[in-house]
Amino acid sequence: MDIAENNLSLSISFSEDHIRAFVSGYLNDDEEISLECIAKKIQTLLEKNHVTYGIQDDRIESIVKELVEEKFVDNELIAIGKSPQKGCSPQLQFTVATYSKKNFNNKLKLDGNTVVHYAKLLEHVNKPYLVKDDEVVGRFTQGKKGEQGTTVLGDIAETPEMINLYDKLGPGLMLDDSNNTIIACFSGILVLEEEYAFVLPIVEDGIAHLEIAEDKLSARLFMVPSGPQGKKVSLEDVKDLLKNHAIIHGIQVDAVQKALVELNEECKKIDGLIIAEGTPPIPGKDGKIKHLVNITFSQKPEIKLDGRADYYAVHTFEMVEEGQSIVKLLPPTKGVDGMDIYGLPIHASTGNDATVKVGKNVGLSNEDPTIIIAKKKGHVYLKQERLIVEEVLYVEENVDFSSGNIDYHGDIVVKGDVQSGFSVKSKGTIHVLGTVEDATIESGGCIIIHEGYVGKGRGRIKANEDVVVKYVLNQTIIAKKDIMIACESLDGKLYAGNQILLENKNSWLIGGVAVARNRIVAYDIGNTFNNRTIVLCGTYLFIQHVLDDLQAEIGELKKEIGRTKRRLKMFSNHRVEDTSQGKLYNMLEQQVEHNQNTLKTKNELYKKNNKVAKAIFNEESGDVAIIGTIFPNVTIKIGHHTYKNHDMLQRVLFQVFDGIIQKSHLAGF
Repeated sequence: MDIAENNLSLSISFSEDHIRAFVSGYLNDDEEISLECIAKKIQTLLEKNHVTYGIQDDRIESIVKELVEEKFVDNELIAIGKSPQKGCSPQLQFTVATYSKKNFNNKLKLDGNTVVHYAKLLEHVNKPYLVKDDEVVGRFTQGKKGEQGTTVLGDIAETPEMINLYDKLGPGLMLDDSNNTIIACFSGILVLEEEYAFVLPIVEDGIAHLEIAEDKLSARLFMVPSGPQGKKVSLEDVKDLLKNHAIIHGIQVDAVQKALVELNEECKKIDGLIIAEGTPPIPGKDGKIKHLVNITFSQKPEIKLDGRADYYAVHTFEMVEEGQSIVKLLPPTKGVDGMDIYGLPIHASTGNDATVKVGKNVGLSNEDPTIIIAKKKGHVYLKQERLIVEEVLYVEENVDFSSGNIDYHGDIVVKGDVQSGFSVKSKGTIHVLGTVEDATIESGGCIIIHEGYVGKGRGRIKANEDVVVKYVLNQTIIAKKDIMIACESLDGKLYAGNQILLENKNSWLIGGVAVARNRIVAYDIGNTFNNRTIVLCGTYLFIQHVLDDLQAEIGELKKEIGRTKRRLKMFSNHRVEDTSQGKLYNMLEQQVEHNQNTLKTKNELYKKNNKVAKAIFNEESGDVAIIGTIFPNVTIKIGHHTYKNHDMLQRVLFQVFDGIIQKSHLAGF
């Protein structure tokens, strides 16, 4: 409560704890007032604000004098109470090792409700100290209570509350007042965290447990080492575990004993040791297919010791007689039963029966159901995993006027020659044991000619797979895969969808043109007479040849259609009364329709290949390898790059690098 009059204004304030009181005020210059009156006003101010204790009389005189002289006072001390005296808090001092969260990288939950195994403790602390039950772990000093004080208002000023010693101790610790010691109530480690201490219980006994595999074929042992005072895991403990799980088969006693040494002496954790293994069943083997004839076909020639390539050693044809055994089905075997770790049998499965998909002219033997035989004489092979015997057409002598042209759906073997002007066509393989002259040979498979292919250039050989021939003179060969020539090719026209091979020591490629999609390998190219020889390699070049071939066929078809239509027009200008002429007219109409459909197919094929050719226009793959010698006047073209050879070179490889054809030494042949 303040005092404010015309000539004097006074106010009082207190410290927060009311131990001190202060006076502020000012005196009006215009009014006169006696010293006694000012002192009395200050006394009144103190009374009104209930200040009764510690009033400083000398301070009142000083304040009155200051007001008279300075006309102003500010927060002048006028009363001082008695401050309470602070007591002494109790003190804890531990005499054993303590641990905190930092020791465990904050990975263990540390509170009075956690129980940790000794092995887990070892992961964080090396040789931890464990307190024992009833062990003295530290000492404490009792605190001293402070004295009360008095405020300027006459009230009691309480001393600060003392810290309760028991608030600093958690589970596992107690105080002994008789000798001021701190005692552990159970074993564990002493944890001190922010002035709060407790004992973290540690399980010291070793632990062992088993995990059984789902298939019951193995049991794994997991063991944790004991602490210094704990019970160690013994061999008997492990045996009891096995007994409790009824495990009797495949127990690895030696492995357990070795693991117990590591556990108890080296304090190592055992994590998933296999201590019992069952005997797995051995399933029976499936029945097998034993081929009694060779149906593993290969287009690769056999390279002999003298460096010659035996192209007739290629195996593309396997003949069987009617009734001949071609496959034997071997029976499956029975399995061997196993046993799980509980001693119970595990039954093994028997292998599956061998099966063969049989096709045309193939079947089971009536005498032995495990034997598959050929029902007809012919060529045996697998087609889409189905065993087939294709009847073979044998031409005992030459293909000439006595036999006429041959067109057969299966394999053909010509034991003589194919003479000029005649054709042999097959969807399978064609073997000619003699020579082919100016004739046409077309095959859906391979063509193998044991002698030469000679004539005036009016012949044509075309195979959907490989062509093997002894020598070529002035003729055309087209193969979708490889062309293999045992001796020489003189002025031949060779077109291979993969590669052309003349690898024999005495083989030559002289004159003409050779085109291969991927590679050309020859012993010699050209000769000392410098015959002009052209060698072309690369995908684009081969497809360009296919386009040229198709264009020629399309031109011939158009001419044939034109000729047939003119004949039909001649018939239509005359009245057809003769029955035979009517049949001929109908036949010509059918021929026109057939040729027009063929023309449509060829045109579509031309467009398709032309599109491919444009897409790979810049492709530069392919190489030409000369095992022996390349002579002058040989032109090599790979992709769009051309190399004209003017020198005699040996063992050389031509490839495209950095946009040009470059030659290097040939190795590996």
